[in-house]
Formats: sequence, structure tokens, C-alpha cells
Amino acid sequence: MCCGRRRGIPVVVASVVVGLATSGLSGCGGLTKGGVPEDGGPNPGVYPPSATPFGETYGEWGARWWQWVFSIPDLPDAPNPLYDMTGERAAVGQSGPVWFLVGTWGPPAERTCTIPRDKAVLFPLVNYVVWLTLPEETEALARAICKDAMDHVTELWATVDEQPLHGLFAYRFDAPGLFQATFPDVGGLWGCPGGTYRTFQEGFWVMLEPLPPGEHTLTWGGRMVLPSTPPDVDILQQDIIYHITVE
Repeated sequence: MCCGRRRGIPVVVASVVVGLATSGLSGCGGLTKGGVPEDGGPNPGVYPPSATPFGETYGEWGARWWQWVFSIPDLPDAPNPLYDMTGERAAVGQSGPVWFLVGTWGPPAERTCTIPRDKAVLFPLVNYVVWLTLPEETEALARAICKDAMDHVTELWATVDEQPLHGLFAYRFDAPGLFQATFPDVGGLWGCPGGTYRTFQEGFWVMLEPLPPGEHTLTWGGRMVLPSTPPDVDILQQDIIYHITVE
């Protein structure tokens, strides 16, 4: 996960690997190049972009995902799920009808976990978050920062049991407004002081309908190309694999 600051505001490019790795960029399922939007489907077993699973929009579920991630301490002997490279910590803090999966802060990840049956599954292809620390910082500013980052996403891909998902640029969602996210007093991600912050998110999200019992494999990723010192650019990419048992 790559984090930094813009105009004094903490920002995080979530679940994105920094580097020039090309794994998964050739012949991978659901790949869309050049930021050309597609229509979002049909993708059997995936909630369409207009859906409101369990009464909430994709953008609202994205906010819930961040609230969950931020709430979990990152400790040496008990890492936050983002820093768990095996999937051992996948069940920490999970509740409700939707199970959250994560990317990483940096390297590619291959994880194994068990998910209860009848749970929908939400994961970010590429996403971005801003939390505000000063009273004068506004929702409009947070929205602008997130939008600028997501405007630089150039490629997305995902597969479910080797079947590619299509139209992934149609799965871009932001929060309906600022939401509250709380960091723990000890072990806050990236050293953030404990407390509750006004937060905003935008990203490319996929939610799967409950998977049938048995073994499943999910893969996903994305690429951002961000301006840097001309003629250079920063390329941020992630490649994620989950081996899932539903029982």
C-alpha cells in the first residue's frame, strides 16, 4: 500500500503494488486498457453496478470496507489483514452479510482463507482514501483528490474460478459523502493516531453473490499511471490471488 500526503492531508492508495511488475497483464481476464469504460456486464454471480446489495450501494459498501480496515490494529504479532500475506487474519473483525477481502500495501499476495456460506464477497480492484485532520478541510477537497487518483487507473482485471469478469471500469464508485472512520489507540495503520476522522473513498469495487460451497480461486488487480517529474511516471500495480474454501 502506498501512502503519502497532499496539501497536508493524509491519503492512501489502497491495495496497490508499487512497481513495474507485469504479472497478469498479458491475456488476463477482464482486462480493459486505456481507461475506456465498458458496460459492466453481464457478469454472472456479480452484483451489477446499479445494485444495492443488502440495502446499500457499492459506494456505501466501500466506506464500510474502509471502516473495517481502519478499525483493526496492526501489531507485530497480530497484523492488520492488509499486512497478512497468507490469509491467516482474513476473518478478523468480519461481521454481517458481506465478507471483505483485501489487497496489499506493496507486493503481490497469494492468500488462503475460509468463508462461511451465504456471505457475499467484496474486494477492491484499486481504491483510494483520504481522511481529514483539520476542520477547514472539506468534502469537496477529499472528493477531488480521490477522483484525480482514480482518473489515472488504466487497467483492471479479475477472474472467478478462471472465468474473466468484464466491463470493470463500470464498477467505479465513491462514497455518497464523508463518513466516520476510527483508528485504534494502539497499532493504528501507518502510525495514524487513534481517533475518529472524517473520511472519503473512491475506487473500483466488485461484490460477488454468495459462492457455492467448495473450493474457489479469485484473482484481481489493476494499474495506475500517475504523473511524476517529466518525463517520468509512477506506475502503481497490484496482483492478488485468493484460494477460498466456502463451508
